[in-house]
Formats: sequence, structure tokens, C-alpha cells
Amino acid sequence: FKIVFWFAFFGMPAGISLDMQVYPAHVPYFLKLRLLSSVLVTLIFWIYYRPWAARFARSLFILLLMVPQGIITWMIYASEGPLSPYYAGLNVVLVAFCMLLPWTYQETLVFSVITFFLYVIACTAHGGVTFCGVFFNNTYFLFLTATFAVIGSYFTNRLRVREFTTRYELDNSRKQLEENNRKLRELDQAKTRYFANI
Repeated sequence: FKIVFWFAFFGMPAGISLDMQVYPAHVPYFLKLRLLSSVLVTLIFWIYYRPWAARFARSLFILLLMVPQGIITWMIYASEGPLSPYYAGLNVVLVAFCMLLPWTYQETLVFSVITFFLYVIACTAHGGVTFCGVFFNNTYFLFLTATFAVIGSYFTNRLRVREFTTRYELDNSRKQLEENNRKLRELDQAKTRYFANI
């Protein structure tokens, strides 16, 4: 959670360098949005470490990542809609976090679907969307990235479960072996005392 927080906290404001190159006229507005993102993730970070928030930990994790996704989609809406190159930022968040974090594939699926629909809503609200050209290209690659993220998360979780099971069985076998060795030592000591007595 801390690693994701620091990436979100510093990553969004650092993107101002992109704004300067791509949308120089939007820099002041986008800087406010990026700083708002950092403030919101800080608030979520603070809530996450409150004792009463423990039961919401998984939801807060998804919410933490939804803040950058929401800000990026707002920037897509505010710039050129379907023509905005910022859809790539949505892909980056999907790849970087969904494939690297220990999420279940269901959580990854929920996050991916929300991200996809946020993008479609932002483009539609901007206006001028036709399901061809750049919009089709962007939605295609966003959908493909989300699909890879969900599939990757599914197989990663299967590997984690298998590794956990193997470690659990290995730990039980080690405990059983230690117990058997202890019994053998006790038996050997009893045998030695018996022969010493004889």
C-alpha cells in the first residue's frame, strides 16, 4: 500500500512535464488536478492506517488507484477526448499496478472494467465520438491491456496459492520430522539408561 501510495503521490504531479509538452495551455488547470490527486491519495493513505478502517483495506486499495485513473480520465475529457494521448496513462496504471500487486483477479477485473468505462464516459462526454479511428484504437488497446492484466492476475494468484500450499505442506513435514527426531532421541536416551542400569 505504501509503495502504491508513493507512486500515486509523486507520479501524478510529475506528469506535469507531459502537460507542458502536449497541452501547454492546460498546464495550470492540469497542475491543480494533479495536486488534487496527491491530496486525495494522502487522505486515503491516512484513512487506511486507522484501526477502524482495517475491514475496508481491500476497498481502500482499489480506491487509492481509482484516484489517478479518475483524474486522468478527467484530463482526457478536458483536453481532446478520444484524441487525447492520455489514455496511455490509464494503460500504465493498469499494467503497473494490476499485474504487480497481490490482487485477486476479481479485484483486477473490477478495476479494469471501471477504468474502461471511465475512459468511454470521458470521451463520450467530450463529444464527437465515432467508433472508428483513434477512439477505436485507444479503446482496443485499453481493452487489451485490461484483459492481459486480468489474465496475468489470475495466473499470478494461482502461482501464489500453489506456493503457499507448498510452503504450508513443507512446514508441516518439517514439524513432523522434528517431532519424530525428538521421539527417536528420547527412545535412544531411554535405551542408554536401560543398558547403563543393566
